[in-house]
Amino acid sequence: MSAHRMPEDDESINKATSYTAYPDIVYTMEPLIAHVTYSLRMIRWKPGYARQSIAALLVWTFVWFHPVIVAYTLPIYISVFVYYGLLTEIPIHKKASTTNVHDSLTAQLKAIQYELSMVLPSAESKDQFKQYCRSLFVLSVYQQLLRSVSAYTLWIACLRLFGLGKMIWCLGSIALTWNSPLFRVIRYSYHRAAFILRHANRIIVPQKAMTSPHKRSKSHEHFDRCYHFTVIEHQRWWLHKGWTALLLPNERPEWSDEYLIQVPSTQKFQLPPPTTKVDPKTQKMTTITWQWVSQEWQIDDNRNVDKDGWEYGNWNWESWGSKSSGLRVLTRRRHWVRNARLIIEEAEEASSHRPAPIHIKRFQTKSYSTSTTSGSLNHHQTVEPTSPFSDTASSVDSHFWLRR
Repeated sequence: MSAHRMPEDDESINKATSYTAYPDIVYTMEPLIAHVTYSLRMIRWKPGYARQSIAALLVWTFVWFHPVIVAYTLPIYISVFVYYGLLTEIPIHKKASTTNVHDSLTAQLKAIQYELSMVLPSAESKDQFKQYCRSLFVLSVYQQLLRSVSAYTLWIACLRLFGLGKMIWCLGSIALTWNSPLFRVIRYSYHRAAFILRHANRIIVPQKAMTSPHKRSKSHEHFDRCYHFTVIEHQRWWLHKGWTALLLPNERPEWSDEYLIQVPSTQKFQLPPPTTKVDPKTQKMTTITWQWVSQEWQIDDNRNVDKDGWEYGNWNWESWGSKSSGLRVLTRRRHWVRNARLIIEEAEEASSHRPAPIHIKRFQTKSYSTSTTSGSLNHHQTVEPTSPFSDTASSVDSHFWLRR
């Protein structure tokens, strides 16, 4: 399809004129071109063509479910069509001029081009289909055989259940109603539901940990949240070096997460340390602890990978598959996964259920006696005891700091 913008309504199409000369056969096929334009607009269920679209669907159904009636009445239909064409044929002296025919033909050809661009699959859909077909070639022989047998078995089952005639009628009915308002709503709802289901699995819902009844108490609550960590290892193939972690500047790091953000390697990846905080209003102490659920990092083999867990792609890190050989295979990646648990414990402080502690300060008096020629002088010095939590506080009196 050309890069210029196509007209989106019939008026703009009719206004478009061109003075390019067409071959004589094109002018001869002008009635056929008009019927093709009419049929395409009817298939697209354009405004003003809804009745014709419904009539086409009913005729299609009648033809497939009543072939005997159609076979016996087919000559009558042909005779009526020819007779109607002869009656409605415009005389030669009343036909439009060559210029008007040229303009009308140009508008109809542009209308056909626009309608075909709207009916046929888009370039994005074609690219997605090509990518899917290419992905089938990188599968193993067993997987290719399994998919082929499954598809063929489904085809045989449909033939046995419905028959070839009903299947063709069903496909034709879907093609005729694909652009109808009802089908548009169904397609939109399907894509919307698929989008919600794909993103619903990413939401982590906290759940209370299952504990025995005798361990539960009002002053102690335990919450667990499970997290799935994914670390991706990237490598690139270089001539005379093979596969190495030497990557190009400004591209993805050697170790990254699913969003291509740099993270530590599996050997250096560590969970956050435990943290504790106290709410000054409720006097509740919250302890947050991370624990590994999996013993070690494991390779994610639930993907299209080889025996070592590698996925191979092209220069641009695309078209992933398990095939490690080929001229376009220049990058590879490997997914490492590990599960961890976030434990959140909430408990009330012990001081909230006990009276405030009474600190008793004990004073010790030490005397220092100094002899001089003029007499004796006694110096008295008051010294507070050392903290009961220090290493030097070893006496019983220094530990008597809290009355229970």
